[in-house]
Amino acid sequence: MNIYTKCLTVAVVLFSTQTFALDRKDIAQVIRVDSDPYACGIVDAKMTYKTPTGEIKEYKYKTWGSGCSGD
Repeated sequence: MNIYTKCLTVAVVLFSTQTFALDRKDIAQVIRVDSDPYACGIVDAKMTYKTPTGEIKEYKYKTWGSGCSGD
């Protein structure tokens, strides 16, 4: 198994577990999404959002950076 396949497998597992961590009903409006667009591999990201009650919250997660050559 090459490094790309290993990283992709890790990313899928991370994404799968994060999917259940935040319920869509908790988000009234997405204010901002931050990540490093030039990074390669799995990187930290953050979404700032407003709840239905008007509270501003942050959700930190991992995502796949799009800065790898050939992407």
